[in-house]
Amino acid sequence: MGTILIIDDSQGLRKAFTEALQEEGYQVLTAAGGLAGIAMAKNSKPDLIILDLLMPAPDGIEVLRTLKNSPATACIPVVIASALWEGNAAKLIQEGAAAYFEKEKLTAATLKSAVANVLGRSSI
Repeated sequence: MGTILIIDDSQGLRKAFTEALQEEGYQVLTAAGGLAGIAMAKNSKPDLIILDLLMPAPDGIEVLRTLKNSPATACIPVVIASALWEGNAAKLIQEGAAAYFEKEKLTAATLKSAVANVLGRSSI
């Protein structure tokens, strides 16, 4: 169905997101930090990336900028899932994110729907 890369320093969230997306038939790759995530994105060319913002250096904004400025990864859609307030969404969309969600409001159903919408597939 497609490959999704989750870049998040929270093991619990990586696990929860992985389980929800695997239920829908996606292959899921995970990275616990920005540098590993960038390398994985360049090597595996996932169909979509789910990215946390609040991580040790490099933070999510720097990871997003790096991904969007690299010819190898610029066309991969990036969905931001962060604990930061949704008021940051407009700035992040301007930086190249495809969508923004507050983790507190992100359920398995909204995650699945967001991924399907960004990938242009019918809602799950």
